[in-house]
Amino acid sequence: MNAFDMKKVFFVVTGMLVSIASYASIVKEDSIGKGYKDYSVWDNTYIGLNAGVSAVINGDNASKLGRNLSPLVNLNAGMHFSPYFGGRVQAGYARQKAWANNYNTTFAQQSGLYQFKMNLFTVEADVTADLLNLIKGYKPGQTRFFSLYPFVGAGWAHTMANRTNSDDLFFTVGVIGNFKLNDRFDLNVEWADKFMPAAIEGWYNGHPCHNYMSLTVGVAYKLRNRGYRLAYAPQPDYTAYEASLDELNKRVRNLQKELDAKNAEIMRLLREKGVTAIPDMSVFFHLNSAKITKEGELILAQYAEAIKETPNNVTFELFGYCDLGTGARNYNEKLKMKRAYAVADMLISKFGVPANKLIVKEGNLENPPYPQEADKYSRVVILEVKK
Repeated sequence: MNAFDMKKVFFVVTGMLVSIASYASIVKEDSIGKGYKDYSVWDNTYIGLNAGVSAVINGDNASKLGRNLSPLVNLNAGMHFSPYFGGRVQAGYARQKAWANNYNTTFAQQSGLYQFKMNLFTVEADVTADLLNLIKGYKPGQTRFFSLYPFVGAGWAHTMANRTNSDDLFFTVGVIGNFKLNDRFDLNVEWADKFMPAAIEGWYNGHPCHNYMSLTVGVAYKLRNRGYRLAYAPQPDYTAYEASLDELNKRVRNLQKELDAKNAEIMRLLREKGVTAIPDMSVFFHLNSAKITKEGELILAQYAEAIKETPNNVTFELFGYCDLGTGARNYNEKLKMKRAYAVADMLISKFGVPANKLIVKEGNLENPPYPQEADKYSRVVILEVKK
């Protein structure tokens, strides 16, 4: 892999980073849309310091791994965009060494090998993924003691070796084992592999790409809030409306009871006197309801007995009404008929009134039965003897 190929790989990886970062931001927005709290820039943000060893792993290296280990220190800062993705920037320094049997090298010879040393400075940007959350899912407020963060990134390297300075691009992959010590501190164990062009070192023997593998241990400090919690939209306060509605329904129930009591008394007197003529009957309903109340059912039970005692040629008309001032007209037209049919169905199916004695008709909403209190008392079905 020559320098031109390395640069092509770098730009491809950089494009991948941009795409993944864009996707991560979309995931965050989507999570917020589904109920995750939108955090400030400092939430789920951390800074960390790692130290460990690195080694050059390639075909030009002629020594065992142990002789190639070099001290390494990294300083990083990052942020978790969502429960699934994050990003970080990292700067590192290593006093890198290796051994080669390349006779063309200009480095000092020891024990038949040529020792290579250089100061290596790196700066990189990585995209991280929470592997366990991606596999197992995330629950709001959940905190795992252990997390696994694979990452991919790209960066810039500067070397000082053999009295020369070199600069080049590289890309990196790795994984972070994260142990949460408490709300503020994490312990990180990180393995990484940086792919660099060998030309940056000034020595190679047929292997133009060198791998710089590292293993570090460090501590990360969380600046502010950790984790993601559900954000609930503020709930409107309907207390005043509910209290007003309860009061209106209470008044309707009281009026229904009074009316039912009067109708029951009238029916009792009519039966005692043997009167076959039956007065009109009113059955009231709650707002936006076609369900017959218990009080209405009681009066219908008594009214049904009176209907069944009338001659066969006597029929009754049921007129359904709605209060015109509440709701859409089309909806009210349907609701008034549902109320009328509900009364007819109860008289027939529950109290045994012959179906041929009942005629369901539409009440005129423009001419309410109780014009003085049209809105309150028009939620009613009127039963009348057909004239």
